Amino acid sequence: MKTKATRFIMLLLAVLMLVYILSGCGKKLKIISSADELPIDYNTSRTIFFEIVMEDGNVIEGELYPKIAPITVRNFITLAESGHYDGVRFNRTVPGVLIQTSADSDPDYCIRAEVSKNGWNNTIKHVRGTISMARKNEYDTAYDSFFILLDKRSNYNGEYAAFGQITSGMKYVEEYANAEAEGEYTTEDIIIKTINILGN
Repeated sequence: MKTKATRFIMLLLAVLMLVYILSGCGKKLKIISSADELPIDYNTSRTIFFEIVMEDGNVIEGELYPKIAPITVRNFITLAESGHYDGVRFNRTVPGVLIQTSADSDPDYCIRAEVSKNGWNNTIKHVRGTISMARKNEYDTAYDSFFILLDKRSNYNGEYAAFGQITSGMKYVEEYANAEAEGEYTTEDIIIKTINILGN
């Protein structure tokens, strides 16, 4: 005969499982597994340039590699050009390690993780200036949250989908990484004004 404590634990586990399935990139959401599902108006055989314009006036410039991470690059461009990143915060700041944007709690879909551990040949290394996708524990759970590295992280290779490199403005990334924070989450407003895709 089940005790009240056992029934309570089983009920709690069932509720937690339901919350997990219904939140973020759970099973109910479509997973984009082909770059053709996200068409963009750029030459995807060449590097694509972009800039992150911050609310404080700082500009971080970089390049995207659609031949290596086509789904991730097309997703980033699609979101940027729709204005999705306008007003988004870099809310996770780890000095000497990275800055990361907040994630949409109600994403429209998820994208395939273009990493070797998920059957994809992504040759971009996680070094200083690499821009890469954040995700949950499962591989195909990324949508919009990305991070910029301040230091080499070889253990991220094959685990997180790197898709570009910052070419200018790393001094600003360093400043943001050192913002006042509680743990790894900043208490300062580090806000993206917009992300501009500059073309090939």
